[in-house]
Amino acid sequence: MPVTVDNSIARVSSDGGASAAVGPFNAVNGQLILATAQQDQNSQPFVAMTISNDGAALTWTNIVNAGGADTGSVACWYTHLTADRTDLTVTVTRGDANGDSPSLKIYLCDGHDTADILGASTTAASTTENLTSASITPETSGMGFGVGTDWTQSGLPTSSDLTNVSTFDTAGDISGISGYKALTAAVGATANFDAVGTPAGNWRYAWFEIRTAAGGAAATKRLWRMGLMGVG
Repeated sequence: MPVTVDNSIARVSSDGGASAAVGPFNAVNGQLILATAQQDQNSQPFVAMTISNDGAALTWTNIVNAGGADTGSVACWYTHLTADRTDLTVTVTRGDANGDSPSLKIYLCDGHDTADILGASTTAASTTENLTSASITPETSGMGFGVGTDWTQSGLPTSSDLTNVSTFDTAGDISGISGYKALTAAVGATANFDAVGTPAGNWRYAWFEIRTAAGGAAATKRLWRMGLMGVG
């Protein structure tokens, strides 16, 4: 079963603010809410961003929360719903006054592996303007999500391989991008992040897999490796 993504919920960016809130939106039992966030990071020490929601608190699992002085910060979380949620609002907040201008994009996913959600992942910083991420080797034919922020250049970044990209630019602070693409199990995959212009960039990025639900070819390969399939 492939991972499907609803990317219709609008990104919210806070130019110079301390938090960004997305909502209200509805999500149904069994869906995965994936929250991807970026912020400006003015100086050390880096203090991680936090996530919260209104109503009954959801259990958020952090994928990455990375940053440094005079650079951008990237943070991602997910939560798997065990009940419908109506008029939900999700908020990301800077760790302290050294961070500002957070931006938040929410994705709703179906078809994910509910028992083992996160697959291969990597995060890094780079001064390459047109950046190819480090490669990951997907554990399933799931969905790869790329999230990046550039601290150097104003303007909306692009990507040569991520689809349905969501971008933002808070003039004088940071620009950023997120998007996704389908993966093939055991086949190395990278993501492209391209800042505006040609000078050196100052990227902070995350590139990770949301695993597909068990079944089909991926599950067959896992059973074969585990010795649970005989020869017919």
